[in-house]
Amino acid sequence: MRLFFVRGVILASNHLFPEKYEETLKGEEANLTMHDLYGFDLDKIDPGAMCQNMMCEIEKMMGIFPNINQLTSQSTLGGKEIYEK
Repeated sequence: MRLFFVRGVILASNHLFPEKYEETLKGEEANLTMHDLYGFDLDKIDPGAMCQNMMCEIEKMMGIFPNINQLTSQSTLGGKEIYEK
């Protein structure tokens, strides 16, 4: 869980440390540790974004992200809505 937290924080702070953000985009293959968070000013990072990013990273690992149905296009035919998959 520790590395999910690290990735969540770094993903929420791409404006502060773009080089670490790029590394984080590698997902589980990223070369990150807790030590990468030293020097972060948490006052400049949205805590909600940190938590949301952490949860998304956990969902990716579990294979349930994104957890919504695939979006479909919508059109109208004679006043009836038609959904295409």
